[in-house]
Amino acid sequence: MYEDGCALVVLDQAPGGGVVVSGVRWLAFRDAADRSSAIRQAVRELGAQGLPVVANLQHSAYSLVQVEAPELSDEELREAMRWRVRDLIDFPIEQAVIDVFHLPASRRPGAPRLLYVVVAKANEVDALGSTLRAADLEVTAIDVVEMAIRNLSMHLDKPARPRAYLHLQPGQTVIEIADGA
Repeated sequence: MYEDGCALVVLDQAPGGGVVVSGVRWLAFRDAADRSSAIRQAVRELGAQGLPVVANLQHSAYSLVQVEAPELSDEELREAMRWRVRDLIDFPIEQAVIDVFHLPASRRPGAPRLLYVVVAKANEVDALGSTLRAADLEVTAIDVVEMAIRNLSMHLDKPARPRAYLHLQPGQTVIEIADGA
């Protein structure tokens, strides 16, 4: 979701597995007060009431930091990463929501395990959730573009060869590369 609008995409199960896009709509917002009602109306028009919602933060609302993964449990890992990235972001760590995801192991002998740390501004996450709940939507996750592309690609036919996914927007380009395994 952006200040001036958002895209709504409705996905359905495809016969034989996978997903198919059954509806797409770009909504232009007149003002901040217009957001929830515009979303509610578009969801109704797309016939998507009651469906679970995964929303994406706008790119300016989070940072994605790659770091070496310490040997810790998942609970300890989030807290450790909070302190590791505090000097790498441009807002106070106390105002942050943190998540981590591991990268595939390197094939290079002796290479360290790596992970991405997603550091989002808590007020941005809360505002997005509030807007969507005010539109009577059931928010199941708030994601970042990089993970949304990855998650969608997991539902596509998986060719036994490498492939790349490109996401272009003004001021932001994301490329995801998959190994085909």
